[in-house]
Amino acid sequence: MTSRSFVSFIGPSLLGTLLPLAGCGDFGSDVEGSGGSTAATGGSTAATGGSTGETGGAPGETGGTGGTAGSGGSTGGEGGTGGVVNEPPPEASCDNVVGCGGDVVGVWFAVDSCLGVGGMANLAALGIGCTEGTASGTLEVTGNWTIAADGILTDTTQTTGTINLVLGPECKDVSGTVAACDTIGGPLSSLGFTDSSCVDSATVPDGCDCTGTVNQSGAAAFVTFDVATMGLYATEGNTLTFTGYEEVDYDYCADGNFMHLTPATANDIGTVTGTVVFQRQP
Repeated sequence: MTSRSFVSFIGPSLLGTLLPLAGCGDFGSDVEGSGGSTAATGGSTAATGGSTGETGGAPGETGGTGGTAGSGGSTGGEGGTGGVVNEPPPEASCDNVVGCGGDVVGVWFAVDSCLGVGGMANLAALGIGCTEGTASGTLEVTGNWTIAADGILTDTTQTTGTINLVLGPECKDVSGTVAACDTIGGPLSSLGFTDSSCVDSATVPDGCDCTGTVNQSGAAAFVTFDVATMGLYATEGNTLTFTGYEEVDYDYCADGNFMHLTPATANDIGTVTGTVVFQRQP
């Protein structure tokens, strides 16, 4: 059947009815709905404002008010901040360290110490009538060690404390002369005391009770007249050796962020026991 005959068959009036309907055919997605929404950075995109207000209504009436624009989406979450976990330091043991060696390079801050002094003080170099006296007391260490990979140790620690010495009567015999206790205090400064004094003993007949004050920069936990705040260091096994004006050995254990140490070199003020705890700085 030809097109002409088809038109003749359906008739002009019916064709006029069908042609407008042909323009309503659906050839794809709705135009307004095309394209997904763009992803918002840090949150959803602000909503579009409401519909425009209606045009004025009846005489005397105000036109409708437009809708309120939607507020923007929430801001994206901030990234986490970096940092070092603050690990609480262990308490210093009042017993000597169990050495384990370990890596010592870094900056270390003395966070705790428990150091007791006992035994016998070495008085041989004082030039008085005895070579030793009974010692007791405590020390505390604060400050820093900076240990470089090139073998240099910088010691900015502060060792403080009070040491009590009980001297027998023979200590007062100085070059054949019996000295008074208050004259014995001066020579004690050569042990490394910043201040020292002696009085007649309350426990030893004709003896002396002496007190020495320690306030020393450098040479952590090792009281000496010749203090070094910088020197060479070396480690071997469980021993760290610091060489300044004197050579001082420490038994040590560096485990992670903490280092425990005990001075191993004999101290003239008496036998020092216990530990210093250092924390590695970031």
